Amino acid sequence: MNRKTAWAAITAVLSVLAVLVTPTPASADVKVNSFKNYGTTWCLDYYAARGVYATDCNSGKFQQWIWNNDRTRATPMRQVQSDLCLTLRNPDEKVVMAPCDLSIWGPRQLWWVTYPAGGANSPFIKSAYIPEWCLHSFWDSVAVEECAGSGDLFERWAVL
Repeated sequence: MNRKTAWAAITAVLSVLAVLVTPTPASADVKVNSFKNYGTTWCLDYYAARGVYATDCNSGKFQQWIWNNDRTRATPMRQVQSDLCLTLRNPDEKVVMAPCDLSIWGPRQLWWVTYPAGGANSPFIKSAYIPEWCLHSFWDSVAVEECAGSGDLFERWAVL
């Protein structure tokens, strides 16, 4: 076996090993879902020219979010289309999209999808940075504000 063939074989083996050890969204807790606001009946969406907003649900990649359904820890909310994460920009309560990087953003990119008692399918999306703040739909705009409680449908999101 000459050097070229040996290096090609080593490269092929390393490529296969990299695929085998790289974590994938196949975990039972990692989900791809849309989030539909109960108050507006619109879905969480992001488009670069518009920002984070809510609009009619359409099942497109702009409305699909990769998140971890493990209720014991906060999760990044990564949009399928852009591969960016939902990010809290403090102190103005603005929600933006930014490259997913917890070493830079820390808990500003982490969210709790919390299910209140008796509301199994109507969770809040709460900031891990300021846990009293809920993601809130103001019709087409989306921001965070202090959680009002289970009676405010504009801060409740159905997981589709």
